[in-house]
Amino acid sequence: MSSSPSASPPRQSEKPGGLVILVAVVASALTLAGVVTLGWMTSSDQRTAMSATTWHPYAVADDSWSDGAHQVWSAQLPANSEIVVAKDYVVSVEHPSGANTSAALTGYSVSDAGASQLWTATMDLKTGTPGSPAFQVWNDSTLVHGSMLVDLATGTVSSAPWAEQDRPLVLEDRVITCSGSNVCSGWEPGGSLPLWTASVEDSHSALEQLSRPQVVNHRNGARYALVGDRAALNIDTGEAVSFEVPALQSWAIWSAADGWTVVSWDQTLTTWHMYEYGVEGGAPTGDYAGNPPWASNESPLYSASQRTREQFREMWTDNEPNGIVGRAYFGGGNNDECFERFEAIDGPSVEIPTITTGGSTDVISQTSSSCATRVGMDSDNRTATVHLKTRTTENVFVFMYNSATGEAISFEGTDAMSGDQLALVNERLVVGYDVDTGSLYGYTPAG
Repeated sequence: MSSSPSASPPRQSEKPGGLVILVAVVASALTLAGVVTLGWMTSSDQRTAMSATTWHPYAVADDSWSDGAHQVWSAQLPANSEIVVAKDYVVSVEHPSGANTSAALTGYSVSDAGASQLWTATMDLKTGTPGSPAFQVWNDSTLVHGSMLVDLATGTVSSAPWAEQDRPLVLEDRVITCSGSNVCSGWEPGGSLPLWTASVEDSHSALEQLSRPQVVNHRNGARYALVGDRAALNIDTGEAVSFEVPALQSWAIWSAADGWTVVSWDQTLTTWHMYEYGVEGGAPTGDYAGNPPWASNESPLYSASQRTREQFREMWTDNEPNGIVGRAYFGGGNNDECFERFEAIDGPSVEIPTITTGGSTDVISQTSSSCATRVGMDSDNRTATVHLKTRTTENVFVFMYNSATGEAISFEGTDAMSGDQLALVNERLVVGYDVDTGSLYGYTPAG
């Protein structure tokens, strides 16, 4: 089975006398100490959960988009290209033809006020192993494509220090690569040598098969990321969190606000068992049997807030939603990894259109047969964005909806069904690119 589906004092004697008083005092002290200790333990977990934050490699659309989009500016870019949105920059990529592999890049700064050209450069798109998304943003300043780096402010192109055959994974201001021998390395901006190296089982194949955004979990002053289903790494030291688990055939690690939950299942997907751990791992703090609160053809859509181990337990044992804000539904047959429709909690079912025109093998962000693998929702569950499996960056999307009504949000001048491209610059700024004309449009929420 593949990856997971991403926790009284004794009665006193009535005998009178000083001994009774002494016993009562000792009992009260022990009781108070127990309460204080229990309170400290509880507040420790609570402090961990309250201070927990999560870094995402993408922007989340603000709920004000639910009222529509307003075009606020336009600019001219080269036609028949694709756009790469990276922080406050847009890079147009003109793909080479024939045997030529050097693409022409043009960098622009973008804001609510418009777009301004900054630089031009060329880059070999065939160098390294980019994976999907094809471009990643490192430390808000550098574009990563395989083993090539582009300075977003200047357009300077340079070679990365890692091997071409190792696919990079950007995690905040760190990059992790894992070799074919499953030795992983952590890299910092500007470094020519890795910060650390560590052997991580099945890590190379985990990065090769990666298709969904990876987050960084900030817990008790440390930063952790999952590499595959069974390794949680401290991205600053390379140290893996050690979990004492029984002999399990199919299992995966889920991050919680106050630790971790290991989810295990049998081959028939009918028996599930969960094990709870603190942030440091070690022995489980508890375990329980449960069932997933979704059907086999469903995928839960979560809010941005992280769930605690207890909330996971309530979700699996009592069917409590605890952060589930909607559901997406898979298609059948060859499209069993692609979403056909989705719905927000208390919202209508929304069919996801299939893009069948305007696609090209040369255009990374759109393919002749689109496959939606992520639906993002804002914190108030009013706006939903649909994202494809094949994409230039994590901020690229194809459709936006008012999730309460199911109404599609239109972006004047940009039509994803014709192969045009849309991307979030930040939560309140979207850019749209007309492939045929080269027009770049800026949009802000109408609400």
